[in-house]
Amino acid sequence: MTETRLPDIGVSDLETAAMEINMGPQHPSTHGVCRLDIVVDGELIQRCRPDIGYLHRGVEKIAEGLSISQVAVITDRADYLCALNTEFGLMLAAEQLFDVKVPERADYIRVILAELNRIANHMMFYGAIGTDSGFSSPYIFAWWNREIIQDVLEEVTGARLLHNYLSLGGLRQDVPPDFKDSVARILPRMSKGIDECDGLLSNSEVFRVRTRGLNPLTPEEAMSLGLTGPVLRATGIERDLRKLLGYSIYDKF
Repeated sequence: MTETRLPDIGVSDLETAAMEINMGPQHPSTHGVCRLDIVVDGELIQRCRPDIGYLHRGVEKIAEGLSISQVAVITDRADYLCALNTEFGLMLAAEQLFDVKVPERADYIRVILAELNRIANHMMFYGAIGTDSGFSSPYIFAWWNREIIQDVLEEVTGARLLHNYLSLGGLRQDVPPDFKDSVARILPRMSKGIDECDGLLSNSEVFRVRTRGLNPLTPEEAMSLGLTGPVLRATGIERDLRKLLGYSIYDKF
């Protein structure tokens, strides 16, 4: 019996066609509403036209008729993954405006809670980008880290997402007596968990191929687009407002 061998087909021999895809708009109950008109060739986005404005709630106008403590309820919902941090920004602005002094103890508690909330926020991003890149494990690892933080935040504020805990001049109430022990107990677990998350994706060749160099930005482009935080720092600009402005008591850490 004679074996019939088919000719080898190289990647360059395969014809591909760009596809125009309508992504969204998502339902208002999801993470943020926008519509993207994109043209893709395989995994590569050739063109993207964002159609924004679906989620304008008039927050600024609503806030004009509210007290500072009432506005905090709205800022919680502006970024429900980082509610304590949005409350923090609101109170810092109001305290500067009204020249209100904050007790040092309250300052320390605010910063500790804000940094725990920041890590929980970043864990959500980590899990999402891992899943969007084709992996299911990152979400499991990220949620493990988030949950131990959420447990501590719940002990303090009574809520897991929308805390409404910071107030003008300090806090709505003191932290529980075992707050220090609760934070100390989760730190080693968080450190180990973050290292595991780092290794899970950073050492993945598939993840690196799918993400590295896809849309490089120069520092000038990043500044012109108004980018902030980790995305801005990734371009080489060392700009961290906690260090640059030294607000609250970050200069003591």
